[in-house]
Amino acid sequence: MRIGIIIIKFVFISGLLIIANHNLNLNDPIERGVFYTKFFGWFDHMYQRSLGIVGFVVRSEWLPQENNLSDAEVTK
Repeated sequence: MRIGIIIIKFVFISGLLIIANHNLNLNDPIERGVFYTKFFGWFDHMYQRSLGIVGFVVRSEWLPQENNLSDAEVTK
């Protein structure tokens, strides 16, 4: 539940930052279109990056390598 709230806050604050950085007035339909374009472009970029990170984690080798040690080497 907390992770969901954190994600919603992150997306909301990011939208506010886009509005503030580009000095957009959302009452104007043209500027609202600019906001939608920038926001969903940012959102798509974040989605693509997260897919890359998840793909890297999935492809990673998480299990230790099997050791081929004989009994004599183990007792040393």
